[in-house]
Amino acid sequence: MSQLAPGFLNFGAIGSQPVPVTISAADSVQITSGVVTLANDVVNPANGQVYGVRNSVRGWFRPTFVNVLDYGADPTGVADSATAISNAIAALPVNGGTVFFAGGTYKIGSTINIGNGSSSAQSTTWGVQLMGDGLPTAPSQFYGVYNISASVILIWAGVSGGHMISVNGPLEGWGVSNMLLNGNSVASQGLAVSSGMFGDCRNLSIIGCTAFGLYSTAVAVSSVGYDSIMNKYSGLYIDVPAVVNATGILLTGGPVTANTCYNLFSSVWISHPGSPATFGLHLGWCDSNNFHLLKILATSSAATDIVFDYTGAGPAVANGFFGFETNGLIVNSGSPGSSPRPNFFYGCMEGNGDTNPVGLVGVVPALPTLVASLSLTGQNASVGTTVVFTPYSNGQFRVSLYLSTIVGAGSASTTTTCNWIDLSGGAQSYTSSGVASGSANHAEHTMMIYANAGTTINFTTTVTGSISTGTYGVWYTVEKLS
Repeated sequence: MSQLAPGFLNFGAIGSQPVPVTISAADSVQITSGVVTLANDVVNPANGQVYGVRNSVRGWFRPTFVNVLDYGADPTGVADSATAISNAIAALPVNGGTVFFAGGTYKIGSTINIGNGSSSAQSTTWGVQLMGDGLPTAPSQFYGVYNISASVILIWAGVSGGHMISVNGPLEGWGVSNMLLNGNSVASQGLAVSSGMFGDCRNLSIIGCTAFGLYSTAVAVSSVGYDSIMNKYSGLYIDVPAVVNATGILLTGGPVTANTCYNLFSSVWISHPGSPATFGLHLGWCDSNNFHLLKILATSSAATDIVFDYTGAGPAVANGFFGFETNGLIVNSGSPGSSPRPNFFYGCMEGNGDTNPVGLVGVVPALPTLVASLSLTGQNASVGTTVVFTPYSNGQFRVSLYLSTIVGAGSASTTTTCNWIDLSGGAQSYTSSGVASGSANHAEHTMMIYANAGTTINFTTTVTGSISTGTYGVWYTVEKLS
């Protein structure tokens, strides 16, 4: 056993850099049969940052927080930083840690890999989080008026068709956050995830990738399928270039035993052109993924915003959309069969000009939706024109009315008339049967109508004869059907 005096000790080279350890007189430092034991954690002498813990199996320290600048990365974007970033990842223990990117532009000429899994074996490393400094929100392609500039940018300088960041599972635990990936109109994919689980991806912008901004699939190892499952994507902005068939997000699967499922997408914005043919979201072999606040902005109404793909070995089923807006097409590719498990749409931003996807096999919108209700009670005279609802888009509505005498007296009868403007611009109306006021009676009716945006669905009531001391009530509800 050896004792060491206070000072600095380097535990060999990890990646391209030695690992410095601060040793004080109070530290217990022992070397027994080549195995180092320290009482304290690894400390960066430059700033005092504790960034490592003892790994007794290896007999040395490995940092759990590394800065790519310490491994030779160039934040000016002049030199290729791919090797330096990979060395920083390699410096982490097998169960991972954080790879930190200071503000700047990093040119990468080859893929940055998280994990080393494949269809032959599970990954032997996991838990790597690539984290940029600052919060890159939407690039200027989305809202140029904000004059946004990302703090950390990774720009592709490799061959055509390359992947910028690849998560190589099967593995549990990974992350990419706070950066902009620029494929430079050369890289095919920005972020590729294969059988990743429990990933945490947030505040990520992806532009200039000629095939897919985000590509998620799955593999099988020894006939055992490993899904891409339980990953979280939050604050995701993808700008699709004007390249034929370029797509913002593709969720699919590999062998018949694995796919992309049970992932959460929150605050996702995809922008894509309408010419040439591009796609916002392509759902291949996937199920049970949830999208919260999804906005797909196409520059042409002819663009395809969402594709439900039934042409592969597994269909796109049971995916949920909660608060969404698209201004292009939502279509099926292939036949979903006579009774597919549905994909659900809730909370369409109709007030902002969007429309629910209706009439598409395998898609169930959250319709009917109650959009208005009105009641008048204690009435003893005729009521003039009263607006129940003003449609914000053309469509089909179900109007239900109920007219009732509450207190019977006199010899009057009461009727109510519903009025609206149909899609051709013509005035339409329906008058209920009268309700005698001599005793408690009622009339009810439900009708399907087509109404024009910006016009009103309204009603009047008419009292004929003497109602005396009697009163009546009238109730209307309007539900949107399409």
